[in-house]
Amino acid sequence: MTTVETKVVLAVDASEQAEHAFNWYLETIHRPNNRVVLVHVPELLDHERNRLQHPTSASWEEALKKDKAKVKELEDKYNTRILENGISGSIRTEGSGGKPGEAICRIAEEEKATMI
Repeated sequence: MTTVETKVVLAVDASEQAEHAFNWYLETIHRPNNRVVLVHVPELLDHERNRLQHPTSASWEEALKKDKAKVKELEDKYNTRILENGISGSIRTEGSGGKPGEAICRIAEEEKATMI
């Protein structure tokens, strides 16, 4: 009998709530035939736009570098969690600059997700 793969999209960010949601997924929903696609839609530089009304090129570049480092740290954290738990999965970071909900739904369609 062939086992059907269930593809699950789970949105993550650096919040404690996202960590709890990931843990809840592992404890409650995850099955061996699931493939997890973690989706992160960072709101790059929004905090800097609010803080700096007229940023210099150097300050903007520094803020961008910090944001990219935070995204990399988050990707590494969740890739490690995927590996530690023996999960079939990946993380997709979508830097569209659009609305996170729309990006998550679009990725779920692209991935042919069974569950979000």
